[in-house]
Amino acid sequence: MLIPVLFLMTQFLRVSRAVSGVSFHRVSGTPCRPGEDTELYDNVVSRSVMDCSALCLTRDACRSMAFSATLGKCLLYEGLWSPDQCVAAEGWQTWNSDMCGNGGHRLEDGTCRCVNGYLGDRCERLMEDCAEGKASLHYPDIGKAGKQQRSLLARPRLSPRDIPVTCRTNGNTIFLQKSYLNSLGSFNLSWENYVSGMKVPGLEDDLFMGLQDLYYFTNSKPYKLSVRILLYDGTKIFFTYDNFLISDNTTFTLSVGNFKARSLEGFDLFSASNGQKFSTKDNDNDGNGDRNCAAEYGGGWWYNGCPDYNVMGWVVGEGETVAGDQYLRYGPLAAGTMKVFTLSLEN
Repeated sequence: MLIPVLFLMTQFLRVSRAVSGVSFHRVSGTPCRPGEDTELYDNVVSRSVMDCSALCLTRDACRSMAFSATLGKCLLYEGLWSPDQCVAAEGWQTWNSDMCGNGGHRLEDGTCRCVNGYLGDRCERLMEDCAEGKASLHYPDIGKAGKQQRSLLARPRLSPRDIPVTCRTNGNTIFLQKSYLNSLGSFNLSWENYVSGMKVPGLEDDLFMGLQDLYYFTNSKPYKLSVRILLYDGTKIFFTYDNFLISDNTTFTLSVGNFKARSLEGFDLFSASNGQKFSTKDNDNDGNGDRNCAAEYGGGWWYNGCPDYNVMGWVVGEGETVAGDQYLRYGPLAAGTMKVFTLSLEN
């Protein structure tokens, strides 16, 4: 009976392709099904895999199915599955349609153009970071001249959720961007804000990914820490650190390796903070028992004492004054010269 059944199934899928332009393929060569906790689109009774696939084709949102001949059950799903998402289950078979999942567009040659950070032949998974998105053919504008940034979704291997990310044209994943134009006091925020991440209200480009998500990224694969400073006169300053890691997901301790200047010398910002916990105005971890550097400086950072720089500080414009140390200052740069400060993950 096996050969006739396989023949009929093949014929059915060929007919499906001819009528609807859609066919199905097995996710895995071994019996499996999506996990029990996976959200179902529908759960119906079915006599055969052919009936199950026909039911999927009649539902606009159906992209995959799992079928058990023993139980006579057909499970329909809106998502597509990769082999590592298919849990071993005797008697079950899981099939993906060749439709594009997660909002992707099917091109004339039968391939998919994915959107929103999704990758894969059928847009079945999210990119791990911006570098993977740029390396794919789905997001050519990440590296396109004139396209400064691109907002997408990513899913590092250790993350339990999708993470909104902003991509630089070189494929770096931005985790902090602070513009010093009209951003007075914008990062003088709470521990909770820094852990969960934020877009600064009223400032389109200012953002902080969030310490928890930064922990997921840096513990999922190796990264360099890339620092970019844009001055008002158009000068661009770049430097990097090897082996960037946030090594604890409660204190978010910073770890960096070797410093490498790519433009001007003398801008080593992070080496003094190596091994430091993150501090905010309401959670003092700077190791300075007499002072709360984050409260005094007006922004969260990996403070080692209260240093002579404050890249998270307030911008002091003409005719304005800020008490104490809460004004922007950074080593050899003259006051009022910094325009944009960007930190990103580099592969």
